[in-house]
Amino acid sequence: MPPLLVDELRRVVRKFRDASCEDERLEALKDIRKRSSRELGHGTADDVAALVEAGAVPVLVQQLAPGLSVDFHMIASTVLGGLAQCPDATRTIVTAGGIRVLVRLLEPSSDTYLLHAAAMTLILVAAAGDGEHAAAVAASGALSALVQLLASGVEGPEGRTQTVAIVALGDLTCNPKIVHTVAASGAIAALVQLVDPLNSVAITWGVAKACWRIAQDADVAGVDAAAGAIPRLVQLLQPGSEAAVQKAAAQALGILTHTRSDLIAHVAAAGAVRPLMRLLGAVAGDGMLLSSVYAPTPLTWDAGIAHTIAAAGAIPPLVRLLGCRDEQVQMRAADMLGEIGVSAEDSDSIAIAGAIPALVQLLTRGDKAGAHRAATAALGKLSANLNIAHMTVAVGAVALLLQLLGPRSSALMRCNAAGALSDLAKHDVIAARIVAAGAIPPLARLLGPSHPVEPP
Repeated sequence: MPPLLVDELRRVVRKFRDASCEDERLEALKDIRKRSSRELGHGTADDVAALVEAGAVPVLVQQLAPGLSVDFHMIASTVLGGLAQCPDATRTIVTAGGIRVLVRLLEPSSDTYLLHAAAMTLILVAAAGDGEHAAAVAASGALSALVQLLASGVEGPEGRTQTVAIVALGDLTCNPKIVHTVAASGAIAALVQLVDPLNSVAITWGVAKACWRIAQDADVAGVDAAAGAIPRLVQLLQPGSEAAVQKAAAQALGILTHTRSDLIAHVAAAGAVRPLMRLLGAVAGDGMLLSSVYAPTPLTWDAGIAHTIAAAGAIPPLVRLLGCRDEQVQMRAADMLGEIGVSAEDSDSIAIAGAIPALVQLLTRGDKAGAHRAATAALGKLSANLNIAHMTVAVGAVALLLQLLGPRSSALMRCNAAGALSDLAKHDVIAARIVAAGAIPPLARLLGPSHPVEPP
């Protein structure tokens, strides 16, 4: 790092230490902020290392001590927040006792800006290191302090303190080292109580987002459900909620059911099917597309619920979504159609809606491996219906699948194609057409040279 830079910053820190009164110290602290903002703006590791080597971190941590004015707290927390964005500086913040003093600022009486700065710095510190920093944050009382903030509802100049606590808890739960500690702190129950359409968009969206982050851990997802999150999240899907809130609630329900399949029945029983289908049929922009198909996808794993989803009008919008640009949406839509089509009655409805040509069209997209896999799987499941198997052959699927068995396809695509052909060939009349189309040699080649091709 540039030695002149370190020397300059050391002079600024020394100026603060040599100050004889509070006003001089405050001016020197402002000088540290000005210099640190300039150096951090460059964004290089050397700049951050220079600030650390100059001894700025312990000085800043000391300015967060009780009894000092809010001006000292605000400047110090702002600079520490900037430093904490660089992992190399977080260890110094920890060793200087920064976690303890930052947690002390997490009180309802604190200025909201100060609360936000302290919470965000703790999040960054917890994310750095190999887990020891996260454990230190959890052990410092930060979680219980954030849970208390959830219940405060105190208004501040920058907004509600609850919003700060929600964001902090949601981000902290992204750290697998402390997600169980978050659950044990009572945070889930406190968050769920805030799931209310009458709350502000910022709070309801933040709670729903925190819920789906927490639910990504299977054990904690069960706690989430036990706390009553599911019916409250379903309530947020109603038309009166903001679009962003509906999106976050749908994502939360999707994560819960993907993580814990035993929660599928609970989500359906809470009345989620109809509002989710309404979202599915009314998506206006790409931002809502994935949420609209992500949440109900696991619900189709239950045959009874899948039939209810079909009856609620899911099939036409799902067929339309097969043609959208987003591969993840195409994949989810194909997966849902395949699961819904297990029912003979619903498979006929899927065919009438035009799904078969749309699924076959996805077979031509070799650049979309996920959608390709989902389309071949869906066609395989739907082909249990003989009429659909005939339709699949009629729109040219066999020729495409045989082409995909060739050497230009990836191993995964060849496997998908072979699987779809196998499903179609369960009907003798279709099997004969597949053989006549020349399927035996390329299928045999997949088995390797030890399996010679015998003439049919």
